[in-house]
Amino acid sequence: MHTSLRVLLALMVSVGLAGCGSVKEPVAGPPAASAVPGGPELVFKMQDLLGFSGPGEPVPVPLVVYADGRVIVTARGSEKALPNPELRRLTPAGLERFLQGAIAAGLTTTTDYGEPGVMDVGPTRFTVVHKGRVHSVMVEGADWPPAMQGDPLTPVRERLMAFRKQLQDLASWLGSELSAPVPYDYPAMAVSNLPLGDIELPEGFPAPKDWPFEDLAAARCVVFAGDKLAQVAKLAAAAPTHGAWKSNNKLYFVQFRPLLPDEQDCQSLPSR
Repeated sequence: MHTSLRVLLALMVSVGLAGCGSVKEPVAGPPAASAVPGGPELVFKMQDLLGFSGPGEPVPVPLVVYADGRVIVTARGSEKALPNPELRRLTPAGLERFLQGAIAAGLTTTTDYGEPGVMDVGPTRFTVVHKGRVHSVMVEGADWPPAMQGDPLTPVRERLMAFRKQLQDLASWLGSELSAPVPYDYPAMAVSNLPLGDIELPEGFPAPKDWPFEDLAAARCVVFAGDKLAQVAKLAAAAPTHGAWKSNNKLYFVQFRPLLPDEQDCQSLPSR
């Protein structure tokens, strides 16, 4: 990798992870409207954040579940810049089964998950709304066993790992209690950017594309809706994940992020 690009990578990682410490205890918030059964409010969110990652690497779209049974999930591994979230629906029994899985994994109680046996893996933030209260916990390396064999925290971490595996294949876990997927018709898209300054792109990197909208220097994140939503979605669908963009003769990395039902603006999105 080009030396100057390594500098950018180090900067992105240090800034992105500055506020991502390992919080081992759920933080119970005040009673939430999202406890209303059958309503449109959020009841579960799993947000994977980035560990040591390459420049321009997008933050994954979270898996979210709402009280009316809607489930929105995005398959990982796409080589395009535009995530393609899918909408599914849980039956009432399926929603209860889902929430019981989160409870069994310890996500609504004071649970110490210990530390993973690997380095440089990103944390995962879990949010669960149960009995009118919001529980939030950040777990480092949620897919990995404890660092030491015989760790007394192994059973609780293994329960969380088992729940994570269920979330990765919802259809196998929930069966007929989960509908087939359809594309999620998002109402708006947030477009965030990272200015590259004087950094030179390495040889073989995709040629920068011209940004056809307002100067990216005007704001680090902008929400597109209405007529412009279709335009920016078409642009993003044809772009590679790790491409650069040129706006007013300056280079940027750009991330395209469809907004979910509980998100209203750029401030709703995680940093890294």
